[in-house]
Amino acid sequence: MSLPTAIELVPGTHAWFAPRGTALSIAGSAIRYGGATANVVQVDVKPILNSTQADAAWVKFGDVINSSHKIDKGQPIKVRGPAPSRLKVKKIIYPTQEQLLEFTTEQVDRRALQLAFGSLAIGANDTQFNPDEGTPDAEGWLRVQIMNYDNTTPLTLDLWVSLTLVDGLTFDPEKLTEPKYSAQLLYSPLNSAAI
Repeated sequence: MSLPTAIELVPGTHAWFAPRGTALSIAGSAIRYGGATANVVQVDVKPILNSTQADAAWVKFGDVINSSHKIDKGQPIKVRGPAPSRLKVKKIIYPTQEQLLEFTTEQVDRRALQLAFGSLAIGANDTQFNPDEGTPDAEGWLRVQIMNYDNTTPLTLDLWVSLTLVDGLTFDPEKLTEPKYSAQLLYSPLNSAAI
């Protein structure tokens, strides 16, 4: 769908993650940058995910109940010049730009446990893991699809990110455990967005 001038957006979010180092199941269809030849997920190799093909490297998050986008432009630098007799601001330069996506799901999965306890990746057949054996983040490709109330897709993001849990996991017998993820956008020449 092409985004018209403006729409009433009542979003629902879907998200998938393909961790760095995961073997590609459809290597020939991967999107590559430059001379990248690896058959694993990396910053310059993005697995395919569309309506006809989905590489097994992508794992869907559970039900996303809310999501948000945040941007930090750093401290602005004001460029001043005379206009004509006093210094006036002529331009503002933002020296940095950091983007962050946050979203919450209603299911705890192996990825949430890995990030909460800083373990290595927990495979589908693993029955145990070792806390603090890995790191509290995971780099990889994040696909975020914003769906509107009318089942159109006004925004799809493919981003190379560092994924973490915001506050760990809360195990309260009177509440549903809802992992809240934070995805810090990292640079990749393959980062893209479709409207």
